[in-house]
Amino acid sequence: MTKLNEEIGDIKLKIEIFVKEKKRKFNELKGLLGLDVDIDKLISKPSEKDIKQFKQQRDAIQDIEELDGNIQEQEVRMCRFRRNKAEMLKENHVKGEKFIAQVLEVKEHNKKLREYL
Repeated sequence: MTKLNEEIGDIKLKIEIFVKEKKRKFNELKGLLGLDVDIDKLISKPSEKDIKQFKQQRDAIQDIEELDGNIQEQEVRMCRFRRNKAEMLKENHVKGEKFIAQVLEVKEHNKKLREYL
């Protein structure tokens, strides 16, 4: 009889450990998913309010992920625009220097023509 009581005690202890581990894992999962819902309550006896809150949070997480994707796309586009702007500024600078060189060359040519005449 005492052996049976010891086995029952061991089994109860294992069940307690199992339940605590399950709760810990659920809490970990809630943290990873960013949920503020009692998952045990939702699974065991879901109320309409809990289900609605869970769906709202799930939808909010999806919206955040979508917005994050959009932000990343916009950052890529912004980098591309900045790179294009830098290239255009460089091209304009080079063109400006060429133009100034041509203007100086024309002035020099005009000066030589005046001296010649």
